[in-house]
Amino acid sequence: MGHIPRPRSRIGNNVVRLFSVNSSLSVLVVSALVALSLISSGAILIQTQAGADTCSGSFVHGYCIAPYANLSHANLHDANLGGANLSHANLRGAHLNDANLGGAYLGHANLGNANLPFANLGGANLSDASLGGANLYGANLGGARLSRADLSRADLEHANIGGTLGGVLNLSGAICPNGKKHGVSGANC
Repeated sequence: MGHIPRPRSRIGNNVVRLFSVNSSLSVLVVSALVALSLISSGAILIQTQAGADTCSGSFVHGYCIAPYANLSHANLHDANLGGANLSHANLRGAHLNDANLGGAYLGHANLGNANLPFANLGGANLSDASLGGANLYGANLGGARLSRADLSRADLEHANIGGTLGGVLNLSGAICPNGKKHGVSGANC
């Protein structure tokens, strides 16, 4: 009887030889090996809304960039997300320092307590977004749409807010670009 080669699969730089009793067990073994390989290499596993196992968008810094993505506390420092569709995404506490979000669609996104110092949000759509407590120090919001956005307690010191479009903004307790707290002693952003 001739030699029957075992099926092989490449995971990272490792070639894994598979053996199986049946095809269901093979799939389970491969899935476990892939997960272990990703974890041991320090890769970040992606989780999107409702535990979906596929990404409908693109990957940046190992994260799925798509509507409804769960990017809570993600490290997206210096990421290029210009024009990305992150509607309804959870970016609470995300690190977006120096990130480019110019022209991005962030409608209904949760950016509460996100770190966005010196980020470019020029022309971004932030309608109905929650940015309560966000750090927007020195950020560019020029031309951004902020209709019904919550910017309560946000730090907008030295931020460019020229040409922003919006109405019914919640700026209670926010620090204005001039460094003064909104609503205190008549200060307004």
